[in-house]
Amino acid sequence: AAKLAGAPPPLAKLVHQSAQRLVVDRAECNRSHHSHGTEAGRRTTASGYPRLVRDVLGALLGVPATILVAGGLGLVGVTIYSRIFQTRREPIRWAHLGLGFVLFALGVLLVGLEILLFGAGK
Repeated sequence: AAKLAGAPPPLAKLVHQSAQRLVVDRAECNRSHHSHGTEAGRRTTASGYPRLVRDVLGALLGVPATILVAGGLGLVGVTIYSRIFQTRREPIRWAHLGLGFVLFALGVLLVGLEILLFGAGK
């Protein structure tokens, strides 16, 4: 039982707690009167992580998200271009258009998750 007490919370609970902290922090920032905390409190962010940890975790989500968005848009663009101008005998298949939209959607979801968990990069 002592080992279980120190175990990390499930992912869903962690995401919920992070979202709650983010909402509370944003609400506190919008108040007209700001109280100044301790130095340790200023080094942490809305997600409760130190700034350096937040930046690294945000990059671990943000970089693949950017790659997915760019790759998806590129694939959609190349597919449409090859269909309109038919530079080859056989244009790129329509399945690639669907793949491009799926990659783009996954990238957008990852960007949204990054913003929800770690903020918009203040």
